[in-house]
Amino acid sequence: MHDPAVLAELQRRLADHGPLTFAEVMEVALYHPEGGYYTAHALLGPEGDFVTAPEEHPAFGALLARQAAQCWALLGHPDPFCVLEMGGGRGALAAAFLDHARARLPAMFAALRYVMLERSPRHRAMQRERLRSSLSEGGDRVTWTDILPPNVTGLILSNELVDAFPVHRVVMRGGELRERYVTAVPPQPLGQGDEGCWQDGALSTPDLRAYFDRLGITLAEGQIADVNLAAVTWMRQAARALERGFVLTMDFGHLATALFTPARKYGSLIAYYRQTASDDLLARLGRQDLFAQVDFSTLVAIGKEGGLAPLGLVTQHHALLDLGIEGWLAQAGPRDRRAMLELVRTGENGLGDAKLLVQARGAGGDLDALRPAARRANAAALRDIPPPRL
Repeated sequence: MHDPAVLAELQRRLADHGPLTFAEVMEVALYHPEGGYYTAHALLGPEGDFVTAPEEHPAFGALLARQAAQCWALLGHPDPFCVLEMGGGRGALAAAFLDHARARLPAMFAALRYVMLERSPRHRAMQRERLRSSLSEGGDRVTWTDILPPNVTGLILSNELVDAFPVHRVVMRGGELRERYVTAVPPQPLGQGDEGCWQDGALSTPDLRAYFDRLGITLAEGQIADVNLAAVTWMRQAARALERGFVLTMDFGHLATALFTPARKYGSLIAYYRQTASDDLLARLGRQDLFAQVDFSTLVAIGKEGGLAPLGLVTQHHALLDLGIEGWLAQAGPRDRRAMLELVRTGENGLGDAKLLVQARGAGGDLDALRPAARRANAAALRDIPPPRL
């Protein structure tokens, strides 16, 4: 059930150090260099564990390229224009973005430098294969990096990245915020529960209490919540890296008042395996995905501290409609139309329920993805442009 390398590492840490924070368990389960889910096992797409928007249809990446062209114009057409994608999976977003920019946005494409920040060697190899045509052009059109480069002028974007950062689990007990620790890795099959493998203890870091103090939120008695301290670090790093331009963060999540409402008593962590969600968080470690809903209120607050101005937060449903996807839906064949409709479908965890947060430094203007008034004109323009196809 568990990946052997992940299991061995967690058992070693438990033996050496005792109970582990869930953030440490999740880090090993997802990112262990030999057996982690994202480094060794993740299966994306219809045949895999889950489908992301770029994998569903290339219209997603193409529409983001069109939004990037507007960002480039608002910045005064800088050359080079950096688009930094963080955590690009199999390269579907980058491929669709670059293909559309090359064919339909040649002025931006001439200035474009696409940088992939990817920690998984397995995904890097997949990205290089998928982007072979862009790489064959020579030069430094597409490059890879392990760290955020400084002084970025352009666009920092991510899609379903932040929800995969390791999170701490906390609970309110007797009016005191406590942390939930993992005491053992259960060998039992999926569905038998894992409550005997947890214990409550003192907070591993005062940053957990500071997190809720920043938000002005107090959990209800017995309420469990998932705290993404890694997202705080990431947002600070992104703000420092961006000299001038925009940060586009696309992910599943809510504002803090909705995410930490007492009605959400058991937190937002979910395990995902073969298109099926589960709350059995300690099953199939290394072989199933784990993710928690993103707290967009904290991303906005930390961004402001770093000098980023929030420009808007909308659903993917509204963003893609405002960018004109209806113009492509009107001319798509049945297969492509079904897939494009999935990009804007809402309800029952539809891809359209994901959110787009736009932040900026040294740049302004009304981005089309945030502007319903742009919808009709963009849809009309796309009726004259053949849509990308599966």
